[in-house]
Amino acid sequence: MFIDSQLKRLLAAELASMAGNFMVLAALPFAVLSIGGTPAQAGLAFGCQAVAFGLVLLLGGAVGDRLPRRATLVGADLVRCAAQAAIAVLLLAGEATLWQLIAAEVAVGAGSAFFMPAMTALLPEVVPSRSLWEANALRGVVASAGGVVGPALAAVVLAATEPGWAFAVDSLSFLVSAALLFGLRLPAAAPLRTASMLSDLIDGWAEFRRRTWAWVVVLEVGVLNTLVFAPFFVLGPTVAASSLGGSAAWAAILTAMGLGELAGGLLAFYWRPAQPLLAGTMAMVLWIAPLLLLASAAPIGLIASGAAAAGGSLAVFAALWQTVLQTRVPAGLRSRLSSYDLLGSFALLPVGFLLGGLIETTVGATPGLIAAAAILIGSTVAVAATPCVRAVRLAVVDGDGPNLLGDFYGTFTRARDTGANLISATQERKGDTMPQLMIATDRHGEDAGTVVYRERVNLSDLESDHFSHQLVERVGWALHDANELEDGPAAESEVPPSGN
Repeated sequence: MFIDSQLKRLLAAELASMAGNFMVLAALPFAVLSIGGTPAQAGLAFGCQAVAFGLVLLLGGAVGDRLPRRATLVGADLVRCAAQAAIAVLLLAGEATLWQLIAAEVAVGAGSAFFMPAMTALLPEVVPSRSLWEANALRGVVASAGGVVGPALAAVVLAATEPGWAFAVDSLSFLVSAALLFGLRLPAAAPLRTASMLSDLIDGWAEFRRRTWAWVVVLEVGVLNTLVFAPFFVLGPTVAASSLGGSAAWAAILTAMGLGELAGGLLAFYWRPAQPLLAGTMAMVLWIAPLLLLASAAPIGLIASGAAAAGGSLAVFAALWQTVLQTRVPAGLRSRLSSYDLLGSFALLPVGFLLGGLIETTVGATPGLIAAAAILIGSTVAVAATPCVRAVRLAVVDGDGPNLLGDFYGTFTRARDTGANLISATQERKGDTMPQLMIATDRHGEDAGTVVYRERVNLSDLESDHFSHQLVERVGWALHDANELEDGPAAESEVPPSGN
């Protein structure tokens, strides 16, 4: 894959943003302590940021689909830049108070709720469909690098000076991200929709619910985050302190996990399983290694190796999932479906941390880790056995052409050139100027005319070859999914026609 200047800008912006986030993750507790606060109050600040993120997330997704995504991203970065700059000034002046810190973290959480769905949806506008796989793998590497660079920067700044300067550097990171994103060259944005924001949210939920493979995977990740991953990060330090020699052992385990994430991102760059959601789900079974090794207080080297494999599985899953989401969801819905994905995956994460503490005080770390391993196996088997998850196939694109099913693209091109509709119809939505394109099956018998794909489109976009290629790709997937459901489980072993 050739990494062009546009993708480099996007990845550099995300690295700056991620490094800043992780930097404050390390610096915020020291900022609270520097103004006479307590660790509990630092936890309150983190909690308020998480609550703000969750409350605003769906709105952020709707805005990301309604406004130009570059503007949404730049605006979110500038809000976070201003919030952290204000706290930096107050801390350095010795005037900061707890409520000001909390207000700034609320602004940062809200800004992130606008930034993350728009960033996921923007990537397909920057790189062609054939390169999305590698681009998402690189995003995973960048995220992992941010998790290493941010805390390291924070350690240097905190050792050399005071917490206010860490917030100043974080503010600068958001400004750098905004500048890089502002310079992106993107296709012309579609006209703003006239439907209400509530209508957009309802439409987004309907589309998310209709894609069974999407909500099944989001439900799985939500369960794992709440009942497996969060308790692991609470119970792990307890085992390390009591049986492995203390905090140095736990730091080694987390370092190995971070290195594993980097390696997993590089693996995802080259590995293209035919069934990406099934492969991603099965990859997370590797988490059983650190869970059971930690439960048995195995040698630190073995636990670290298991943690590295677990970290790698997360990076692989993230690349697979993001690519599927970006290639099988219409451009006008990507931010909203990404927001439902994020909300479903992480909404109960604070509950998971509380649950981990409750488990440690009631039954102990070892039974809790073993129970987490059992939940991991049960949820993985359940999702892997779901036909809609197994039916999702990898999009293979040769050269510069789109991903096709049979001669559908040629038919679509001819229909577009003559102004005709291809086995489709358009209808005006009440109060909305954007028509709805409906793709129906061209079969005979009782299935004739069954609608398998709907998308609200701006008809002038059909003049764009880039838009047309992506639309054909999404329709191709819809037809393929319809055939999978019609043919039943036996079809899972067949190779989809013409690139699917």
